[in-house]
Amino acid sequence: MRPNIKKKQEELENIQKLINSYKTIGVLDTANLPSAQLQRLRSKLKKHLLIRITKKALMELALEKVQKTDIKQLKAYLECYPALIFTNENPFTLCKIVSKNKTNVAAKIGQTAPKDITIQKGPTPFSPGPIISEFGQAGIKTTVEGGKIAIKEDITLLKKGELFTKEKANIAAKLGIKPIEIGLKLVALYEDGRVYSGDVLDINEQDYINKLAGADTHAKNLALFVVYPTKETIISLLQKAFIEQQAISNLGGH
Repeated sequence: MRPNIKKKQEELENIQKLINSYKTIGVLDTANLPSAQLQRLRSKLKKHLLIRITKKALMELALEKVQKTDIKQLKAYLECYPALIFTNENPFTLCKIVSKNKTNVAAKIGQTAPKDITIQKGPTPFSPGPIISEFGQAGIKTTVEGGKIAIKEDITLLKKGELFTKEKANIAAKLGIKPIEIGLKLVALYEDGRVYSGDVLDINEQDYINKLAGADTHAKNLALFVVYPTKETIISLLQKAFIEQQAISNLGGH
């Protein structure tokens, strides 16, 4: 067996062993993630997960060969710059860990705006000089107030999906705007025969708590409206009944 073929075979076998050894297997998208940042995250998160970067073809072949229920579904999520992750953490717990280890950086030329980039009118820390023309090249109207450059009106520098030009990337960086989020992007996780997409796993805890609180309030109001006694509503129902009884008594007295 030629050395290159032998190396690929060994890597394939290693991936299969990892898939069989861990409860949860996932796919990360490493696009736009600098190598140094990836290495730092690998080291920081090693107690939670193992990251394996290899050829996509070997990932696909390993997923085909392993005898785990429906794990082949993960192949559909490899259409990115994939890395495989292996963990015994709960998928939702792991997603939370991954989300907390992201940072924001300034945009580079050619990168896509992940959201609308809006600049508010008002003073800047810059003194008048060549930078005025840089603002102009980026389409930002300025004036001078109190010896400093001021932006004359609110402006949407880029809309979501638009590309950063050299001028707009430079001026955004000088204004301290860091719209590009870098970190591990969780594409999908497999556990016990099920595949969860990253969108499903990425839950905003506060939003979830607010929804539960709202549901509780609506349920209690409905129970009070239909006079349905529970331990949560009985006191309010008795108070309401007493007030109504008093009102009826007062009417009778007149």
